[in-house]
Amino acid sequence: MVERGGAFVLVLITLVSCTSAPKPEPSATRTFERYFFDAPHDRGVLEVSTAPASICYETQSYPARPIVIVARDSTASRTVVTYEPKGGTFCDRQINLDVASRLIDHPESFLIRWSPQKDEHVVESNLLPQDS
Repeated sequence: MVERGGAFVLVLITLVSCTSAPKPEPSATRTFERYFFDAPHDRGVLEVSTAPASICYETQSYPARPIVIVARDSTASRTVVTYEPKGGTFCDRQINLDVASRLIDHPESFLIRWSPQKDEHVVESNLLPQDS
């Protein structure tokens, strides 16, 4: 009888440990990211959020310089969105959630096309993570 009781306790402990183990949390996706985009003597900051979906940016000149966010495809580049701000910092709170998500998840797939100062050549800048 003791053997049966011991076996029952062993099975019970195994079942409890299996069913009470913490369930893995789904991987949390980032909802905000800050990037820099550089030119030889100037730098801009791009902030992207998915909660709510928005893009804000600022450049070192006033007013902020116009920018074009360009998607790098395997064969060509295509314009995703163009901004021509009237002030210093510019925010678009109407951006498509898919665009914001892709900018956060795959910044290497995008470029910023801009002219750092008025009447300067247009440059294409990579999105650099905040910690670079």
